[in-house]
Amino acid sequence: MSQITSNYPNFPITEPTSALMNEDLLIKVSKKLGLAYYGADGTGVPSVPNDPADLALCQDIVNDAIRMFINDGPEPNGWKWLNRIAQVDLWPQIAFDPTNATNVSAVYNSTGPFAGLTTLTLTSPPPPPPPPPLGQVPYVAPTFLASMELRPIWIGGNPPANTPGLNLTVDEFPLSSQLGTQFTIVQYLGPYTVNIIATPASVVPTQTPQVPGGAFPAGTAVTTEQIPALIQQFGQLNTSSNYAIGFGMVATGDYTLPADFGGQYTGPISFIANTNRGMILRWIDEFSIRQRRQNYNIESGTPYEAAVRLIPTPTYSFIGYIPPRQRWELMTWRISSEFLSVIFPYTLHFNDLVNLYDTPPAPFGHDEAIKAACYALCEKEVDDSMDGPDWTYYKTTALPQSKLVDGRAVPKCLGYFGNPTAATSKTPAIRAFRDYWYQRPTVPVFGTS
Repeated sequence: MSQITSNYPNFPITEPTSALMNEDLLIKVSKKLGLAYYGADGTGVPSVPNDPADLALCQDIVNDAIRMFINDGPEPNGWKWLNRIAQVDLWPQIAFDPTNATNVSAVYNSTGPFAGLTTLTLTSPPPPPPPPPLGQVPYVAPTFLASMELRPIWIGGNPPANTPGLNLTVDEFPLSSQLGTQFTIVQYLGPYTVNIIATPASVVPTQTPQVPGGAFPAGTAVTTEQIPALIQQFGQLNTSSNYAIGFGMVATGDYTLPADFGGQYTGPISFIANTNRGMILRWIDEFSIRQRRQNYNIESGTPYEAAVRLIPTPTYSFIGYIPPRQRWELMTWRISSEFLSVIFPYTLHFNDLVNLYDTPPAPFGHDEAIKAACYALCEKEVDDSMDGPDWTYYKTTALPQSKLVDGRAVPKCLGYFGNPTAATSKTPAIRAFRDYWYQRPTVPVFGTS
């Protein structure tokens, strides 16, 4: 059996059935190297290697081949498909809901791909609250966001009063004195599902719940495995059925960027379409934001400046968790007082393929070149040759053809873009073109993104 998790996608696939996935590339490489698995009796359909060492070799070749293909991009600016658009969701402080209107469940994963993590799920959104008093921001039911990765979350109560970023004048709910247990969101799985892990700061505030093996001493650090029993003892959550539980999160103006963001944004930043906040968002250096924060701990509202930086070491120290790879974060000034979304272009950085149904980062029109790169790397790494037929085919045929495919991503021609029905034009040909062949679209002030 394969040692790679077979995670089937849970969304509609828009690519054709001929598009190559990680499993297809692994099978092709393993067949090339004579490492494919043909079943116990050797007569089955070829599949990925059954031996972990052989599988690791094939996976390394696939990932290294994709890395080589990216590095061989057209000069001077590289592949056009590396230019992507990121949407980052901003959130305000989320206060603990004393009514416990949000239903959740938590399951500790002792085995599998999430071993050692607790999966926290919002099983249903809370009902709409009554209208807020005049002048206050209406409460928005919280959902998990991808930008919440590597951010602390307090389950069963609010953060302590001295927590950086805690705003004591939130409009959603009065901050109750009930303290929560601190954990860290380490993996975003969807709007209602995240994986969390305990942090060294996780302590039991006052009570002494019973856990398997005896009493849990008050003030002792909580482990991830103990959270289901801990919360169950508090009467807020049970792993076998849904109980009401609230959580709190602080807002510091820092939001985790996608894992494939490598620090290079390539254009202006803006709010998404129809935001309608009358505020222009612009890039600025991170020092300017950091300088303001040293004098103003909390200034919330609609952000108007943004910067990017590597998540600093003090942040990791506070959450008590160091990820296997450094991540970048988006800084904003001011701290967002509501749920907003921003978008900006950036350069994609390659994430290794891990699961069988992962897809290469390049569009499927480049699959032939990626397959050829895998075969070429087999010759280079295994046969120690860079003049064989596979290497030659990749360099002289597949790669140049892929560059032509990439070049066709730009507009095929540039022409005149004028206004329709220009009655003052003295050139009938141009006026006819404007009137009958090209109608300039009406572009609203807040158009679609």
